[in-house]
Amino acid sequence: KKKLLLIVAATLILRHSTATDGAAGNSSVARPGCQDQCGNVSIAYPFGIGTGCFLEGFEVTCVVEDHHYVPFLNVSTFVEGHQLLDINVTLGEARVLSPVSWYCIDIDKNRTMNNRCFSVGPHFTISRTMNKFTAIGCSTIAFIEGESKHEYISGCTSSCDKDSIDNSGQCTGMGCCQTSIPDNLNYFRVTFLENRSFYGDTSDFSPCSYGFVVDENYFNFEQSYVSYTNFEELHGDGGVPLVLDWVVGKETCAQAQKNLSSYACRDINSYCTDVPDFPGYLCNCSQGYEGNPYLDEGCRGQHVSITTVTFFSFRADWLCEFCSLLFTNVESAHLLLTTDINECDFPRLYPCKGRCKNTNGNYACSCPLGTQSTDPKNESCIPNDNIIIVSNEYGSGELAPFN
Repeated sequence: KKKLLLIVAATLILRHSTATDGAAGNSSVARPGCQDQCGNVSIAYPFGIGTGCFLEGFEVTCVVEDHHYVPFLNVSTFVEGHQLLDINVTLGEARVLSPVSWYCIDIDKNRTMNNRCFSVGPHFTISRTMNKFTAIGCSTIAFIEGESKHEYISGCTSSCDKDSIDNSGQCTGMGCCQTSIPDNLNYFRVTFLENRSFYGDTSDFSPCSYGFVVDENYFNFEQSYVSYTNFEELHGDGGVPLVLDWVVGKETCAQAQKNLSSYACRDINSYCTDVPDFPGYLCNCSQGYEGNPYLDEGCRGQHVSITTVTFFSFRADWLCEFCSLLFTNVESAHLLLTTDINECDFPRLYPCKGRCKNTNGNYACSCPLGTQSTDPKNESCIPNDNIIIVSNEYGSGELAPFN
């Protein structure tokens, strides 16, 4: 009996590991026969390089710059393509370089400026949850505006003298300021207003003001930035990282599934997710699978490895110990795959226009102090009064959006 029990236990291990390995298969990110890499960037479908290799609106070109291959995302009809930094198929995100705008006053008080614009195509928006509008300078009022001239969307102010520049690495309004951007933004242009009212003329130590939209996880302010006359060149590639959200199609999941020839979720082990407040949808691999759901056979089974044990004796207590180890590990693997997620890490699937807090099996969304919303998950929090500029004793603050 002991021998029979041991054989059954060993068979369970072999069947479990073999089934997992067989489902895994080979990983693929691009369509068959298509280029899947440009420089050090992996080009995952629906993005692609060359005819027949991308979904409409997701074309990437691979060019040579300074003897290196560099990918560019061709998504705009207004400006040149944006240098592509990486693609996240699971979250529906892509990082690109964002231009830096500037306004400078030289030693002779001559003024020069470069108000840059940024635009993306209909499948993309500039992520509100991942990016911040940021301005640098000691006498700075900066705005981002929409396509219509003088339609100011959002802005902030930064003021300081030589001794009050913040050295915490944060944007507090003393040398650097930040503010949120609107939802579903696909175009912006940065503009400046000259501001010499707080500390007088600061051009001798802070000759330029800079404005840009940047991935807030990337940017850390340094005191030396206020004295730069070439902040854009400081970052080498001529810009700062910005996160784009993207969707496929222009309809809901229910509408897209009516036409299977154009339905983007190709793998049988995938599912469709509607994106709140924006036309289009995303695809994800089903639970227990990972990979690229936009490709046929793109989702593969997740591999769970179990250490095998060799027995040199058939003592009953050893066998029971072995069975306990086996089923404990299988249960642990099950718990790992079904554990509670932090919904706040996936704002596109679990929206919150205020402050998000993870809870057991769910999440909560509330407005910051001094603001309100009837539905903070889907409607932005607005100030309780009509104050336009909220400032502190240093003259820093955020400018509320104009309607």
